[in-house]
Amino acid sequence: MPNSAARSGGVFELADWQFLGATVPGSSHLRQDLPNQDSWLGKKSEQGLVLAVSDGHGSAQCFRSEIGSRFAVEVFADLLSDFLAGSYGEDLSDAGEDLTLIKRLAEERLPRQLSREWEIRVLNYHQAHPVADTEWQRLAELRGEAAVERLHQHPLLIYGATLVGAVITPRYIMYLQLGDGEILDADQSGQMTDVMPPDERLIANETTSLCRPEAWRDFRFRFQVLSSATPILILLTTDGYFNSFRERSGFYQVGSDLLQMLRSEGPEWIQTQLPDWLSEATAAGSGDDATLALAWYQPGLAHLPIIDTAEPEEVPVEPESEVEPLAEVEPIAEVLNANETDDPSLDDRVEDETILKLN
Repeated sequence: MPNSAARSGGVFELADWQFLGATVPGSSHLRQDLPNQDSWLGKKSEQGLVLAVSDGHGSAQCFRSEIGSRFAVEVFADLLSDFLAGSYGEDLSDAGEDLTLIKRLAEERLPRQLSREWEIRVLNYHQAHPVADTEWQRLAELRGEAAVERLHQHPLLIYGATLVGAVITPRYIMYLQLGDGEILDADQSGQMTDVMPPDERLIANETTSLCRPEAWRDFRFRFQVLSSATPILILLTTDGYFNSFRERSGFYQVGSDLLQMLRSEGPEWIQTQLPDWLSEATAAGSGDDATLALAWYQPGLAHLPIIDTAEPEEVPVEPESEVEPLAEVEPIAEVLNANETDDPSLDDRVEDETILKLN
C-alpha cells in the first residue's frame, strides 16, 4: 500500500509516477488487412509526465487517420512538455506556485495550440505526400465523386482523429479530451471513477474530432490540484477497448485489477501482458483497434526505465490498405441530407459541423 505520509501537503514525488501502455489492431481490421489507426505516447521529464492516446476514425473518407492519430499524440507530448518546461507562453515561467494562473493559461491556450499544431503538421505532411490517384479512385468507388471533391476542399478530414491526454506534475494533474475515449482514475482502495463528465454530443457513433473547423472549442478540460485524496492510477483508453465491454462495471473492474497486479506483479510484467489482453478484448468485443495507457503512483517502486514510448511505425506514403475501413465516418450534414450530392451548399455546411458520424 502506498505510503500516504509521502503525499502530505499535496506534493508528490514525480519519480514515483510511472507509465506504460500498448495499442493493438482490432480483430476486424486484421481480417480486412487494415492498419492500426490508434496511437499512444508517453514522456517523462523533470517537470512532469505526459500521456496521450488517439483514435483515428478509419472511415473511407478518413483514409489516412492512422497518420492523424500519430500526429495527435506527438503534438500533445511536444506541446505539453514545452508547457511544463516553462517555454510555453511568456507568463508561465513567472507563475511559480500560482496554480490558478497555470490553470488559466492551460485552459485558455492549450486547446487552440493543440488544434493548430495538429493542423500544421497534417497539412505539411499532406503537401509533402500528396494523395495518390489510386486512393482518390478508390474513394470515388466507395463514396462517390462528391466525397472526393469534399476532401479536396477539406483535406484535414482525411486524417481525422480524437485526442485524450493527461499531464502529471508534483502539484497538479491536468486532463484534456477531444472526441470519444475514456479517462478513469482510482483511489488507494482501487475504486474507479470517471475523470470527465459525459459529453452529450457523443451519442452512439458520433464524435468530435481534430479534423473539424475550430476543433479547439470542443476540448474538455480538467485541472486537479494534488491532495491526500489524489488518484494513484490513471487510465486512458480509446473507445475500441471500452466498447469491448458489455457493462461499464466490467470496464471499471479492469482498472481495479490492473492496480492490484501492478502492486503484486509489477509494471514490467503488466507491460509484457498488456498487448495480449487488448487483443483478446477486441476479438471478443468491438473488433476495433484498442489502446490503453496508464500512469501509476507507487513510492519506492522499482521503476521502469523512462520510456519515450515506441513511436508509431512509419506509415507508407500511399497506404493501400486504408481504403476499406470498418466504420464509416461522416459529417452530420451527410447523415441529415440523403441527397447530399445534389446540394450545392454542402461544402459550406461542412465548415460549420463539429461532430463526426461513425456508422
